[in-house]
Amino acid sequence: MYSSYYVSNGLVDYNLRSPLNSAPFTFPCKGFPKGPSTQNVIGQVVVTLEGTAIHGGGHCQFGVSFDDRTFVVLETIVRNCLLTGMSYPIDIPSSIGTGPVTLFWTWINAIGNREYYMECADIYVSGSGSGTVSGLELLVVNLPGYPTIGEFGSPGMYDGSDKLSSRKSITVTQSNVLDQISTPTVLVPISTLVPIATPTVLVPISTPTVLAHTTIPVRRTHATRTQAISTLPDNTTMSEKCGDAMQFRCNALGGFDTCVYGKWVSRDCAPGTRCEILGLLVICNRISN
Repeated sequence: MYSSYYVSNGLVDYNLRSPLNSAPFTFPCKGFPKGPSTQNVIGQVVVTLEGTAIHGGGHCQFGVSFDDRTFVVLETIVRNCLLTGMSYPIDIPSSIGTGPVTLFWTWINAIGNREYYMECADIYVSGSGSGTVSGLELLVVNLPGYPTIGEFGSPGMYDGSDKLSSRKSITVTQSNVLDQISTPTVLVPISTLVPIATPTVLVPISTPTVLAHTTIPVRRTHATRTQAISTLPDNTTMSEKCGDAMQFRCNALGGFDTCVYGKWVSRDCAPGTRCEILGLLVICNRISN
């Protein structure tokens, strides 16, 4: 069931599959406002990504922010994110102090439309420091006003890893916080449709008071089911009914279909790629000459 906070305030988002720059989702955090912290974290969290459309892997960045303006990257997975596994431990430095922070995940997909994915979750951290966190600045690409990294589905292709290597080291403090949020109350964890490769399961491994497999809700906004469907690309078509929100299939046009709210939605693969079934995965793979 949904968190009582989000339900009572009408803040439920039914579309968790879209990248940024797919209206109305904007940078950062898909434009969603801060919410109440829904989990206490000490030391480390494990971000578990769920989904099957991994688009050849790519680059993932994980980290925190005090103010949703400056994002500090604590862990980077270059090129092989989603390929080598779906769970990633993120160490939260004790210097971060105690208080509400934003935990974020971004993904630069290797194959497919040039997109940038980002999800944010509001957590409450407990550390021994004075409220300082150091790491690397966040690399943002494939959005208006930012650099573009082309597809890099094959070995030897340019993948933009030099841009990751050139990120600056930064340090921020809690004084950057624009809107402090009170200590979290007990909320019911969310169980919802799982987005494509969106971090929905965040499991603290060093917090003795938290049960394992606790789900930290990602942020929600006022989007309704009708609004979510209306933001699909113009070439999207609705067809026969389907039953499983996690269903994917290749279609006769070389693209792929996903199950959205009980109906199949058709999407195109990127130019030069076509939909293929590899084991249990449905991916847009480069067309061999």
